[in-house]
Amino acid sequence: GIFLYLELQEGKDPMRSKPHSRTLGGTGGCSIRLIEGSQYSGQLEDVRMKAKNQSKRETYFGDSWFTSRRIIKDGLKSGKVTGLGPHEYAGILKTSHSGTPKLQVEEIMKDWPAGSYLVLICDELAMMFIGYKYSYKRKPIFMLASLDAGSTRPGEPYKAKWPDANGNIKSRDVIRPDIMGRFFKRSNVIDVGNQLRQKELALEKHWLTHDPYFRIGCTIIGISVIDAYLAAKYQAPECAGITKMSVREWAERMAYDLLNRKITDEPKASVPLRTSGAAATTTLISEEGVEIELHHTLTIEDAMVEHDFRMTSQRGQDNKRVRRVCHMKGRIESCEGQTSKVTTECQHPLCLGQVGSKANRHAPPTGIFICSNAACRRAHWRDMVGQVNHCRRVS
Repeated sequence: GIFLYLELQEGKDPMRSKPHSRTLGGTGGCSIRLIEGSQYSGQLEDVRMKAKNQSKRETYFGDSWFTSRRIIKDGLKSGKVTGLGPHEYAGILKTSHSGTPKLQVEEIMKDWPAGSYLVLICDELAMMFIGYKYSYKRKPIFMLASLDAGSTRPGEPYKAKWPDANGNIKSRDVIRPDIMGRFFKRSNVIDVGNQLRQKELALEKHWLTHDPYFRIGCTIIGISVIDAYLAAKYQAPECAGITKMSVREWAERMAYDLLNRKITDEPKASVPLRTSGAAATTTLISEEGVEIELHHTLTIEDAMVEHDFRMTSQRGQDNKRVRRVCHMKGRIESCEGQTSKVTTECQHPLCLGQVGSKANRHAPPTGIFICSNAACRRAHWRDMVGQVNHCRRVS
């Protein structure tokens, strides 16, 4: 779901002067420009540069706004767009069905059962038209694609779900073409990215403005943050607990790093870390004779990585998650204290075992609970600088 290319719409008249608009129309021209801008992304990698040099084929999926016969016939497969690779395209067809048999196929398939589909191929235009019924009661959905965009053999099925007479959810697999399965597997990635940016990060709601240029700037900043978040989750999901971070927590940590970390071209291992205290290692011998090394934190960055916050797993007698007073109550002015929301608990082993505050007399006696206030989290991380960071069993 990473955003690779962005085009700002400048109004009806200015957009008419953009490349391909006169030959493909406003929508078709925009689609081709987006493909041009995003093709062979990642050319710093040798394999992507090699793909560009060899003009390798890529497959693009589009929703109904982008899909039309013109984008395939007059755009991708016309050979008239210089610099465009021999790419394939597939997308759901709804309103832009001029020159296609959509209405006729819809009438033919009116009484067809769920899981049936019809494929029409036009060799002259090098494209195929697919009508598919996922439900007997629903109208078919349609896809327009170039000939080599994918296979029409049955692929990953559609899972139909419905409640039975007792209210239990039942399901069954419904056959569908492989190319449609591939499309719907990827069709919501842009929506997910937009949801993370607009609802979770929500810079536009935080920075209210009537300046349209500042509003666009907020959107671009948000896209960059979400791109970095999704890339980190894909590339290094286990690193620093990224899979368990919320978008806001990721943005907070990234902003801190950008403001405080030294920027260098040297390999990471040779970059000296700033230290907030002396490094120390303590060796303990347990009752069982097992030797354990306890390593102390060096920087607040280490504390931010090691002391991860997640919803507590502790439960009370009613089997509900316990609510605890924030560990920073009384220290941080903006602390939320004990709210109606379940507070989060530091997942570091030593914090999980630490005796809790006396204010939590009705809750389990261990754990460090911190509210969702960012200042309280930072205060806990600062407290952990110079404290025990992690333990390692030696023998």
